[in-house]
Amino acid sequence: MSWFFYALLAAFVYSCSIVTDKLLLTRQFKKVSELSLTTAAALAGIPLLAVFLVFVRPFPDLNTLAYGLAAGWLLILAYQLYYIALRKADAALITTLFQLVLPFNFIVGMVFFDEKPTLLQVAGLLIISLGATLISLEQKERKWRLRTDVLLLMASASLLLSTSDAVFKNAAENIPFSTLAVSEYASSVLAGLLLFICVPKVRRELMSIRTKLSQTFGVLEFNELLTLGGTVAIRYALVIGPLALIQGVMGTQPLMVMVMVGVLGIFGIRMEAKAKKRNPLQHTLIKLVAIILVCTGSIFISGAASSL
Repeated sequence: MSWFFYALLAAFVYSCSIVTDKLLLTRQFKKVSELSLTTAAALAGIPLLAVFLVFVRPFPDLNTLAYGLAAGWLLILAYQLYYIALRKADAALITTLFQLVLPFNFIVGMVFFDEKPTLLQVAGLLIISLGATLISLEQKERKWRLRTDVLLLMASASLLLSTSDAVFKNAAENIPFSTLAVSEYASSVLAGLLLFICVPKVRRELMSIRTKLSQTFGVLEFNELLTLGGTVAIRYALVIGPLALIQGVMGTQPLMVMVMVGVLGIFGIRMEAKAKKRNPLQHTLIKLVAIILVCTGSIFISGAASSL
């Protein structure tokens, strides 16, 4: 069960990164596009990549680079959709909807890795789907409706993330983990360079906030380190453990994010301006029930419930 601890570490680190992303989007990057944030985050990884290239051996060959580019660029596309959704909604909602990766991982695990889910895990999957639907509800005037825009964005991001996980897991069967991880990380830096060079809008936006960018470079670097740490932890867990069960442990993220946002609120750090809602207590209770459902479903999927 050593994969469990790596997955739990990844869940915590990713939760910290999501909260940091939300702060960046609502403050320093409030007036620029999500593509510019993706580029800035990727370019902030250049010093880290330089360090890895000094210590990691062997260097990636062309075959490893091909797998790394495939897994890495799928991940970048997933995060681009995630940034768009995160600007539209609060961090707890987005983190909960990221658990939609579980249905896709179940399909990928069964088709490509011969993984066979139990009835308890299927029940957990249904509970997570219910929680994701519940937390996507919002009240407009006196009617409740699904936030289909955010739901579709996060479903697409989850599909891309699951595909990236499958590519990495398949490649790691024949390629050293550290070499493959560096290759994947290099793809992110390469994507950032290409976006900066080839997309005029990205250059204009980043140049327009260069003062803020220099002031927040440390935050970007720290957040990139968080993302990298979470990615390495989850990738290693995926190599040594079953795809679907590992993502089940990741279902603890919504609760972690909710606690982090609450703690920051106590210290006066708010993610966004307070919105006037009908029945705010009802909204909070619905969100809490949805998060509890997702965490419960994740326990079922991870197999922890069978040992109780």
